[in-house]
Amino acid sequence: MYWQALNAAAAVDDNKQKIVDAGALAHYVKLLSPEREPTLQTQAAHGLWTLAFSCTDSIVKQQGCLDGLYFIDSLLSHVHTSNNVEATLSNATS
Repeated sequence: MYWQALNAAAAVDDNKQKIVDAGALAHYVKLLSPEREPTLQTQAAHGLWTLAFSCTDSIVKQQGCLDGLYFIDSLLSHVHTSNNVEATLSNATS
């Protein structure tokens, strides 16, 4: 539930860098791991997608972030998660 609130806060442009600076990317990476529930993976993918509009460099530099997104993209058939992952990877690698 708190991930939804964090993702909502990330939707405000003034908050994006603050969220990254607070260390949230490492926590998003943990949520992308295979042991996590798909709903948490979805929240992580959505949060990273939201942050990617302003913090792409930080996402690319965060250890495990792109690997986690590629892993989720390759395994999950959840349309919403897949769309978030594809959009984030597109933003991060352009």
